[in-house]
Amino acid sequence: MVKDGATTRGARLGDYELLARIAAGGMGEVFIARRRGPAGIEQRVALKTVLPHLADDPRWRDRFLEEMRFAAMLSHPHIVPVSELGWEDGRLFMAMALVEGVSLARLLRACRREGHLLSMPLVRLLATGLCEALQYAHQLRSPSGEAMGLVHRDVNPANILVSAQGAVLLGDFGIARPATSDTTHGGRAWGKYPYMPPEQLDGVRPLDARVDVFAASVTLYEALTGVSPFLRETDEATIQAIRGTELPDVTLLRPDVSPRVAEMLRRGAARERGLRLGSASDLLDGVLEGPVARPSELGALVERLCAAELAVFRRSEPVGGDVPVTRTLRPVSAGGTGGVTARWLGGARWPGVLGGLAVLAGGGWLFLPRGEAPAPVPVSSPETRAVQEAPRLAEVSPARPEESAPPEVAPRVPVAVKAVEARAAVPAPKAVEAIGFLTVDARPWAVVSVNGREVDRTPLARYPLPAGRHLVVFHNPTLGLTEQRTVQVESGKVATVRVDFAAP
Repeated sequence: MVKDGATTRGARLGDYELLARIAAGGMGEVFIARRRGPAGIEQRVALKTVLPHLADDPRWRDRFLEEMRFAAMLSHPHIVPVSELGWEDGRLFMAMALVEGVSLARLLRACRREGHLLSMPLVRLLATGLCEALQYAHQLRSPSGEAMGLVHRDVNPANILVSAQGAVLLGDFGIARPATSDTTHGGRAWGKYPYMPPEQLDGVRPLDARVDVFAASVTLYEALTGVSPFLRETDEATIQAIRGTELPDVTLLRPDVSPRVAEMLRRGAARERGLRLGSASDLLDGVLEGPVARPSELGALVERLCAAELAVFRRSEPVGGDVPVTRTLRPVSAGGTGGVTARWLGGARWPGVLGGLAVLAGGGWLFLPRGEAPAPVPVSSPETRAVQEAPRLAEVSPARPEESAPPEVAPRVPVAVKAVEARAAVPAPKAVEAIGFLTVDARPWAVVSVNGREVDRTPLARYPLPAGRHLVVFHNPTLGLTEQRTVQVESGKVATVRVDFAAP
């Protein structure tokens, strides 16, 4: 298998020439591909494939075909359009619109690295795209006019796509089903555990739109805070958190969120289905309190923070060998700030960015193991994120270039968000477990593991950990060097470690 961004010169699937692989998982791959027609007409698409050994497995083949059947029925500006299904040389493939952009999961990860949070207007823009797409799918009717009761079942940041133009699209209807169909495979619930309501975890039938309302509420909480509220260190602990706890009060991490919005998110993620908001429209009405960002502002943020991921879309022809991709960020100037120098990310009126319509899903389009969580920050319990500090207002200024490093393919757990002193009094939540923070860096760079679990690549800022001793391992695969440190993390404090692989 080739690296992400690397070319596959000469490879073809059906009428499509594969140009570059942009994402991969254990079950499939996504390529930028093109099909040439008469008179020099050229069409570029995102080509999603199932790996050959799985195409012969009826379980995965049927799931792929089911995704195509549902996707072919959907036509909405906030849903990724699908154009063709094919079979060539034992490989199933699906052609989709190519969206020049990244998944929301990748965008949030980039925000964490910069130590910032999305502005309220930007989150409202994301909520608009997500909720309108869900409401459309939930109300979909068959050609005969019969309500289908379609439920997505896998709403999470990896399946929400944001383009360089600021478009917000919902993708991966691979496990979408009518409400009355089976919710499990072999007794195991389909979906990503940190975003699944109790009834989906338990295999209850029928499911309804409130499954997606729960997942959308959790996703919007994560977009606001940078924290996945129910994600724990193990699947079992994550499931227990969903079954036994309520969504934390978002204002503890975001004091700028109004009590009404916090209440609507809480109701959207209610454990009891009967107490939950009944529709995606209800959720959207609850969070649309205030101005909504322009798409150009979201697009500018994608351009600024995800330049490395966007680079693969902007090569007109494939080149031989691996494609070098750096993490250098493109500076974006601010304009029209009216003298205000401190804003949440996305608050500035940045220049619009022109781009095509298509996607670097970063996992959303792939057949990944459904128990795996996409990559948000785990918390020890919904009440342990003691907020003595509130997130920092982002300065609107050119991005700081970073050292070049290999592109990231499938990050597991991104870093936490930087914080400074709260600007408003915030009541401290009940302490369940003492939490401290770990900040690490390495020269030139390293993959960081904490207590045997790979968490991210440096720099890693304010990663939350229980107070106590932790084993931190730094590994640079390019240099073939590894170092480890035992770090004492104290409650409410930041432990800082730096490793220099370049030192003599």
